[in-house]
Amino acid sequence: MNMQYLDITSKFFLVFGQEFILIPLIIIGFLALNKKTYGHAIFLLLITMIFNTFLKSIFQIPLAEHLNKTGYAFPSGHMQSAIVFYGWLWFAHKNALVRSITSIIILGVGCALIQQKYHNLYDILGAVLFGILTLFIYAMVLQIKLFRNKPFLLGYILIAFSVGLLFSMDSLPNHTFMAFMVLTGFTLSWTVFPDSTEMTLSFFKSMIGFVCIVGIYFLLLQLKNYINLEYDIQWLIIGVLIPLTARVLKGKQGNE
Repeated sequence: MNMQYLDITSKFFLVFGQEFILIPLIIIGFLALNKKTYGHAIFLLLITMIFNTFLKSIFQIPLAEHLNKTGYAFPSGHMQSAIVFYGWLWFAHKNALVRSITSIIILGVGCALIQQKYHNLYDILGAVLFGILTLFIYAMVLQIKLFRNKPFLLGYILIAFSVGLLFSMDSLPNHTFMAFMVLTGFTLSWTVFPDSTEMTLSFFKSMIGFVCIVGIYFLLLQLKNYINLEYDIQWLIIGVLIPLTARVLKGKQGNE
């Protein structure tokens, strides 16, 4: 019974390290909560997904045999994403409750990955190290006044850095190229709509925006399959839609 409870708890925490949870969280956070905070969270999560793939290609430590999967284990991608995303929220918020929740999630994800035997302790510690390093460097760059006033400019630096990483790798997993496409689209859109971060949307409006973005994604996915596009162009458009949606919804809200 205790093992069953531990297994359920582990699987619960693992959900918080998955892209299908992290990406909706940052979209909703950008639309409904602090847009600058979650704009930076988007940058951090996307560059981490690319950087982690690069690190794995350098160390080339294979996944455990019992997983029956190809790929590399060190450092853990899910743990590194969790450290960067939830660690950024911990850093950006002074609220004790938020910091407690994010700390529990980070610890839970790490323990769950080990308990479920997806990764060993070294994979987790490596992810923690590189995740903290990413947060430290990003926080230092944000001390520069230009990037504090115009945070979208950071996106172009990250795009250039990503291009260098992508060209240095022999193969690219789907999620890595997806991250690059979203990063490019989001940076371009945030540049065109920089005032989107200054706008306050109601939760209802934000949910409408989120549903529209998800709906457009699935529509584009069907269109992509129909015309047989080779590239994940839908992710580029999703990146564009995040600041654009914030701007459009605020415009409508302001006219009501």
